[in-house]
Amino acid sequence: MDALKQYNYEVDEDLIIECDLSPDKVKIYINHLLKIKNPPDAIFCINDPSAIQAIQIIESMGMKIPEDIAIVGFSNDFASELIGLTTVAQPVKDIGCTAAQLLFDQIESDKKKAIIKQLKTKLIIRSSTVKSSSVSTNQNIAVITSPDQGKR
Repeated sequence: MDALKQYNYEVDEDLIIECDLSPDKVKIYINHLLKIKNPPDAIFCINDPSAIQAIQIIESMGMKIPEDIAIVGFSNDFASELIGLTTVAQPVKDIGCTAAQLLFDQIESDKKKAIIKQLKTKLIIRSSTVKSSSVSTNQNIAVITSPDQGKR
């Protein structure tokens, strides 16, 4: 949400959905988002499997990706490249190395405190978000997140 605010996008709390990521719940929330008064023209999903499921649901309703609605995932799973899903790649190797180093540091330290490390991610733009310039957009962005991520 910080990024939306930083770039002066209005944050509509009704478009932020905490989801347990089960296939049944993703379907319920995608259907909900598409039926509200001012539906989003983009959905950012907490992970690539949820984004892939969102694409399947939206296409089964006869809508086109990205002409009618854009979809973005998070994780850069192998399947995301196969279907052209725009995603945010996580630095998986760096996450593992950093977690191991933090664990070793905690084991060797007398002070036990939580440490937060922020690693760089990379936006990989693919066909699930690329629209022709003639398509208008209302810039409503919905977010499907997990309960532990909260409404930041």
